Amino acid sequence: MSPVPAHPPPLPTPASFSGNRGEFFHLVTRGAGLEFLTFGFYRFWLATDIRRHLWSNTHIDGDAAEYTGRGKELLIGFLIALAIIVPVYLAYFIAGLEAERVRAFASFPLVAFFYVLGQFVCSARDALGPADAAHPRLAAAVACSGTRALQDAAFLLR
Repeated sequence: MSPVPAHPPPLPTPASFSGNRGEFFHLVTRGAGLEFLTFGFYRFWLATDIRRHLWSNTHIDGDAAEYTGRGKELLIGFLIALAIIVPVYLAYFIAGLEAERVRAFASFPLVAFFYVLGQFVCSARDALGPADAAHPRLAAAVACSGTRALQDAAFLLR
């Protein structure tokens, strides 16, 4: 016979949304107008306003969250991502033009880039450990076939 618990199990946390559709519609239409006027530059501040509205009007167990992010932070993150991605694509574009000029295989730079990137992904996967315990059949398929695609699938399924 199992003992009766002293306290009943906790009930699921009630969640509610107290936002007003009119307020949200006004927020989105004002943001869309400003985005149009600024050629999309206002989108970072619009995303911040929308998140702040949704977070402050969503109550979990009676408490609302507070979004403290700023549009400037989103803009800086976007500019940092551009500073990393644009030179990579520009280098690939120039390498492709040069490969085409000498009548070489023009996609070779892209294939080489993905090969190097794949080596980093596989190295990270190997550092995290095998997926044998979580998915034994998939691990057996990887061991039998030895293909990189199945190994990557095993990594993603962990």
